[in-house]
Formats: sequence, structure tokens, C-alpha cells
Amino acid sequence: MGIVDDVKEHPLFAIIYVAMSLFFIGALVVSALTYSHVVRGNLLITLDDPQEDVQVLENGSLVLSFSIDVVNPSRYDLRTSSLYWSVRISNGTPYHPSYIPLGVSYKGPTEEITIEAGDTCTLAYSVTVSDRALLSRVYGFINYSSSIGNEYSVMTVPYENEIRLYAGMDDFKHDYVREGYLNDLVEVELYYVDED
Repeated sequence: MGIVDDVKEHPLFAIIYVAMSLFFIGALVVSALTYSHVVRGNLLITLDDPQEDVQVLENGSLVLSFSIDVVNPSRYDLRTSSLYWSVRISNGTPYHPSYIPLGVSYKGPTEEITIEAGDTCTLAYSVTVSDRALLSRVYGFINYSSSIGNEYSVMTVPYENEIRLYAGMDDFKHDYVREGYLNDLVEVELYYVDED
């Protein structure tokens, strides 16, 4: 009965002990909930519904368009730090890859996009290929492909669209320098490549 006697003798210490215990248990619960929301949000954020379109203009130029949805069902807003898109034709083998680059777009941290919590944002890109040397490489690919049994037209060439998106969970506030170990936790990396 020594503990009960100590509590009776020093009730203020017992109250402080219980209050501190409840505070730390509450902080632990809030921390665990925040961690689970961040991890769950990171797993649920996706790139969905890719769409591509090819048009041939009267002057022979190609217009290559691509769009994809960034679905953010998490409770945190996303702010992009880097967003890269490219379209190309794979012109090689898995052992000797080679590409015909047709277009590229890059947005860095100074051109950030915000994808709000619970929202979907459509990223849309388009490039007009009018350079004659580049167009001749596309038609050369089509001609070579037909010589080895693959029948392509300009509309059916397997264009590869690639998206790389890096973003941070904006609503999750922390000191990015002092609490650097949290930076990777709140960073979202999404990648998509269309290989027909």
C-alpha cells in the first residue's frame, strides 16, 4: 500500500503525473493518426485515365496531345515541385534502346500546380511536330517497321507518353530543415509511361 500512501501524501504530484501521462498518450494518438493519414494519402494518390490523340494537319505537321488525371482523394492539398512530360517513339530493342524525341514539357517549383484535397486535376499537353527532319524520322520508322512486318500509319505509331510528377503534401506543416526526416514521408512521386 506504499503507492496509495504516497498519493495521499502528495496529491499534486499524482495529478501532474496523470496529466502528463494523458498529454503524452494524446500526442501519441494524434501523431499516429497523422502518420496513417499521410501514408494512406500517399498510397491513394494516382494517375488515371490517360488519353492520347494524334492529328495530321494539312501542311503535314503532327499534333500530338496527351492528358491524364491526377486523383487526390487524400485530406492534403498537393503542390507540385516538378512536373515532366515527354512524347517519343521507341526505335530500338530492349538491349539497345533508342528514341525519336517528339516533344517535352517541364514545370519546376516556380510554376507549381495545386491539386486540392479530394479533387481531381487533369494535366493536358500538346506538341506540334513540324520540323521536316523530325517528320522524316517518323516516316522512316513507319517504313522500317513495315519492312519487318509491323504495319503502322502516322495515327497508329506507338507513341510513348511519359509523366513524372513530384509533389509535397502542402497542408502537412513541418520544419523542412530541422525535421528533414519527414520530407520523404510527405513527398508524392507519381510515374506513368505508355508503352504500346
